[in-house]
Amino acid sequence: MGASKNRYAAYHCQQAVEKLVKAVLLHRGKEAGVEHHLDMLIADAKAIESLIQSARRELLKP
Repeated sequence: MGASKNRYAAYHCQQAVEKLVKAVLLHRGKEAGVEHHLDMLIADAKAIESLIQSARRELLKP
């Protein structure tokens, strides 16, 4: 019974992280679609954040 509870807990943790990353992507203007692979979602979020940081640096140049 313990292993089954751990599996459900791990599943819900994964779901929570997936929803969080998708919310960040949506907030940044990118629709995440039906992707469920956390590594791919996080890579998308990092790429978007990198683009935003680059644009910020360019805009703030003296």
